[in-house]
Formats: sequence, structure tokens, C-alpha cells
Amino acid sequence: MATAGNNGNDLLTVMDGDLNTFHGSTSEGGIAGDEEHVTEVYLSVLWCGGQLGIALYDTDKYFIYFMPDTPETDDLKLFTKGANGTGNEKPEIAMFPNVDFGIEVSKQRILSAQLPFIPSHLTEAEKILYLSSIIPFDSPVMVRALGGLLKFLERRRVGVELEDNSVGVPIFAFKKYVL
Repeated sequence: MATAGNNGNDLLTVMDGDLNTFHGSTSEGGIAGDEEHVTEVYLSVLWCGGQLGIALYDTDKYFIYFMPDTPETDDLKLFTKGANGTGNEKPEIAMFPNVDFGIEVSKQRILSAQLPFIPSHLTEAEKILYLSSIIPFDSPVMVRALGGLLKFLERRRVGVELEDNSVGVPIFAFKKYVL
């Protein structure tokens, strides 16, 4: 789990754990069905100004799921509701400075990500339009959480630890979800 610098009302968290809290169980039988495979998930949560934005990366499908800005109370009831049942695993916590999660930096990080599902012939303006049809850029808290998640994934080189530095973390789709 990673948490951005806190200025009193900003909280950004990236953690790994199991995904069953968010969209069903990720356990699958092994080759002979004798072992379970649990997907690692990296979760970025930003709570700012009474709004909650969430982005998470599923290492099994290489998808990023995001939740657009949602009103949230000071006691984080919605987030706690979604976080119940995460198991007994203790999440890893990593701290990042709040400056890494600025809105403009995050937008640029999203636009410059290596995304194989975007046709290569698109111009920069067409790529922006294409991504705007998938990602709600009018949800600034979620955009910041997604930018923080992308930075975390690139720093950790999740899924491509042994590859050349030019190889980006695989992201095959962006999917919207709500709690």
C-alpha cells in the first residue's frame, strides 16, 4: 500500500491484496486444481475535499479499474464498506510526496502511458479524445489517484521487473466501477 503525503485532508493509498472486495473472487484453480492463484492488486485511493477517487490495477487481467469521484464522509464509510473482507494479509505501504499526485502531472502520466489497446495511428489530439471517452477527466480526485497508481506501477515495474526499462507495465484496458 502507498500513501501520498497528507496535508490534512488528502489521503492517497496504493496497496496490494486480494480483489474480491471490488468485483468478485480472483481465486482460480491451479494446473491440477490443487492450488489457488490469488491475483495481486495495487489500489490507489485519494480522498480530498469530501470526494473519494479510486483506481486499482489487477495483475491477473492487466486491467485498471477506476471509480469516478464519489462524495465521502470524514469517517470514510463508503471506503470502509468496500474494503471489508480484504483478508488477513497485511498490505504493503509506500509513501510518496503529494506533489507526485497533482492534477496536471496525473493527466500527463495517463496520456503518456504505453497502452496497447489504443490504435498506433492516432494523433496526439485523437489519443486525448479516445482516452476522454473512457476515462472521466472531469473527476479530478480519481484522475489524481490514477496518476499516482501509474507512477507507483512504473516505479515498481509491476509485471515487467526483469524486462528492459523501455518495456512499460502492461495495461490492457480501463474499466469503470462503482461501490
